[in-house]
Amino acid sequence: MRRACTPKCVTKNNISILVATALLGVLLYIILAIFGDIDVIEPVDTLPQSPVEIGADTVVSADPETSVKPVESASHSDLPGIATYDDLLRLLNDRGLKGEQLIATTAKWFQARGFLGPDALLGISDAAAPMSYYEALDELTLKGMSDAGDMGASQTLASGSRFIDPFEAMALYETAGGQGSIKAMLQIASLYETFDDIELDQFESDQKFQQKIRRFRPQGSGGMTNRRDFGFAMAAVRDGGRPVANPEIVQWIQNMAGAMPEDVLTNACKLSERLFINASEARRQAGFRPLSTIPPSVFLGDPELDQKLPCQNTPHSFYQVLNLDDCTTEPVRDAAGRSRHLYICVNQ
Repeated sequence: MRRACTPKCVTKNNISILVATALLGVLLYIILAIFGDIDVIEPVDTLPQSPVEIGADTVVSADPETSVKPVESASHSDLPGIATYDDLLRLLNDRGLKGEQLIATTAKWFQARGFLGPDALLGISDAAAPMSYYEALDELTLKGMSDAGDMGASQTLASGSRFIDPFEAMALYETAGGQGSIKAMLQIASLYETFDDIELDQFESDQKFQQKIRRFRPQGSGGMTNRRDFGFAMAAVRDGGRPVANPEIVQWIQNMAGAMPEDVLTNACKLSERLFINASEARRQAGFRPLSTIPPSVFLGDPELDQKLPCQNTPHSFYQVLNLDDCTTEPVRDAAGRSRHLYICVNQ
């Protein structure tokens, strides 16, 4: 039998974690109290209505602390494979659900968060992806749409500038993030990681460029410079929750965390909280919904996500924003043959 904890069990770190988690919960409660039970960030009317990028890997995990209702597990070899649109549609229809409708609403959920590319799991071809719509537009048109608040236009401009002027791309991704794009936050993290890897000695003849790079290299203790790439990646996971935390992103975050001393990691996790709140506030000020508590209708995930996120052992742990109370889950195999869980949320 597990013994009750005595007062000595409560360490200073335990108290810090509890206090920090409680404060973040209060802050999120205030945001939700102001804006109500917030739905998805609404896309601009000019966005095409086709579904969006998500992929068999761009999906979520279960939180063992929520009331997600599991289905009885099976051995790995007996698990249904969910690798294509047809696989997913067949499984949903076999459950007596309207599979086509659930997949379409899931696609819109991701579209509203900046995932605009093709996806086999959702049956989205290159030609049908919203990305193809934006890429067909000229730069002047995109700039006008971006200025009017179109997230997809801002993100497309940023993507086009990434290898020409990475500093302009950073600014455009920040604009897209303020318009609702979680994908843009991940791209910002990637840019920071790129800036961190650049050898400044290669640009001795361009002092102006060197100065710009140094400005994007925030320093941590011990010369550590990879706090903001981690901060933005972790902020995206806080913002999008389990639908955004696919295995590749979680591994990326773990790798960055593994290179940090404990004090730097704690500060980076604290930074990720601030970046998450800043993104929500930027959307509010721009007239967009700051965040959402409603998950996609259907998605895949890892049931041990919380334990895999490095911030869980700091005072700035992951806080689940999405309401998964009405979701059911069952084990499946994804396109890579990995054991995942399929979440179905039809009562949101």
